[in-house]
Formats: sequence, structure tokens, C-alpha cells
Amino acid sequence: MKNITSIVLISTLSFNIACTSMKNTETPKDQIVDAALANNPFMKKSSLQYQAPEFDKIKDEHFKPAFDFGLKQNLAEIEKIANNTATPTFENTVLALEKSGEVLKRAQIVFYNLTGSNTNPTLQKIEEEYAPIFASHSDKIYLNSKIFNRIKDIKTEGLDSEDKRLIEVYKQRFELAGANLTDAQKEQMKAINAELATLSTQFTSKLLEARKKGAVLINDVKELDGLSADEIAAAATDAKNAG
Repeated sequence: MKNITSIVLISTLSFNIACTSMKNTETPKDQIVDAALANNPFMKKSSLQYQAPEFDKIKDEHFKPAFDFGLKQNLAEIEKIANNTATPTFENTVLALEKSGEVLKRAQIVFYNLTGSNTNPTLQKIEEEYAPIFASHSDKIYLNSKIFNRIKDIKTEGLDSEDKRLIEVYKQRFELAGANLTDAQKEQMKAINAELATLSTQFTSKLLEARKKGAVLINDVKELDGLSADEIAAAATDAKNAG
């Protein structure tokens, strides 16, 4: 179980990275990288088919540096979009949002797939640390009135159906996130999102721990009728290891 903010965020990121891949974008070379990040696999697109993650190169220690770099990079991109004085267009607003945050997207998508399927104490600690940080970062985008107003002001004449649909998708995301709230309500929303992200992540960790410790004790092998001898032997071994 993931918190609501994380689900929305990762769903958004998955959609974004798919669209961005079709646009064949690259992480700007002038933003990559200091020596400490040079060998980080998240700093560039995977060379595998469909940009599948290169799991043979990805280590637990790669996530935090990629997150920190990606957050900083993405925030700079968002500020540039928000403060653009040019007339809002699909290219300089919506498409610019689509292309933003590539490093962060790559790292987050892999990270949350791992924590949802093959986590470990190191990843769990990182997840708890960054849950409120990611929630805050999402708020900086989707509660940004400047960007929301730019999206609403885009003229759709001459755009194809795909571009028009993407504009509508972004409008909906901003509205659902609370872009129409007052400034005071937005501050309240930010606090709620941060708390929800933290508590939900902690709950997920405790639930996983409870599952590890949980078991059904069987004293009569006849109750396992239908299982193979190998399955029963494996269960017995697991029971012995668990004490």
C-alpha cells in the first residue's frame, strides 16, 4: 500500500516519461554532472530496448544522489517555466513540463518498483526519508499558480488532438492537486500531503514487517492435503527458520 500522493506522483511520472520518450528527449549535457555522479546509471537514458532499467548497474547507493540532483534540476526547470515572460504556448509550457525532471523520473520509477516488489532495510529507510520531500516537490509543481495560469491561457487553435488532450490532462492534474485553492488552503494542503506521505510510508513498512512475522501454525500434516511433498518440506523448513 502506497500513500495517495506517491500513487498520483508515480502514475504521473510514468505517463510523463512515456510521452517524453516518444519525443526522444535527452538530459541536457550542460546539467550533467560532477565527478560523484558521473557513474550514476540514472544520469542518462538506458541503452536497453524501451529504456528498460539497467539493473545490473543500479545499486542502492545510487538512489539518494540521483534524487538530490534530480530534485534540484527539476526545480530549476519548473521555475524557468513559471517565470517565462513569453506568451504561453503548448511548447513553452506543457511540452516543457513533459521534458522536465528526466533524472528524477528515471530514479523514482525504478525505486518505487523495487520498494514495491523487492525492498530491503536500506531502501525502506530512503523511502521514509524522501516521502515528505517528494510530496513537497510535487506541491511546488501542482500548486504553482503561475504554471497553472499559463496552462489555462494556452490557445489550442491549430494544435492536434494529442496536444489538446495533454493540455486537458495537465489542467486536471493541477485542479485535483488543489491549484484552485486559496494561498492559505494551499499551505494547509502542503502540510497534509507531507504528513500523509510520511505516515503512509511508515504504515507500509510496519505492514511489511508484520507480514514477515505473521504465520499460520499447522501441527497436523493432514491439514496440508493437496500440497506436494516438496512444498510441505519447504514450509517446514521456513517454520523452523522462523522459530
